[in-house]
Amino acid sequence: MKKIKYVITGSLYRNNQFLEFEDVFFDKIFEGKTNQMAREKAINYYESILEVLLNSKGLFYVGDLHAQQHLKEFYDSEMFAIGLKAMKKARKNDMSKFISLGFFESEDFDSDDLNRFNAKEIRVFGKNVSCFKNEIAKNLAIEKCYFTTKKNTPSKTKILINKEK
Repeated sequence: MKKIKYVITGSLYRNNQFLEFEDVFFDKIFEGKTNQMAREKAINYYESILEVLLNSKGLFYVGDLHAQQHLKEFYDSEMFAIGLKAMKKARKNDMSKFISLGFFESEDFDSDDLNRFNAKEIRVFGKNVSCFKNEIAKNLAIEKCYFTTKKNTPSKTKILINKEK
């Protein structure tokens, strides 16, 4: 069984001033003794990011869709942009505001730095989530091949994007 690693990458706005140099960046690779362990670590980290953001607003993490609805100011500047010039700049920057959870084979390249940019996304939070839905469905099917038995196969509740638990 080939080993895979999981990676979380992305950036979000830190505040409603939409300044690029003040963004919060995410870039972390997860490994484990088994693919299942690596997956669980990555999902826990991904969900903890959303949970912390929701907690800052007095809310609790229920699922990705819930987070998507309540955390728009971290990835969509239209809500708070003041003035036409600020709005144009912020909208342009919105395209890069998302968090991606993906996986890659650990033997693909010599460097994890290259791998993280070629990861197959299985969950995405942010501005352009709908653009990833078809790709995510394909990647989830590919990911299942890395789990040997039904017992180790990721459960549907943990793999579907934008589905409430």
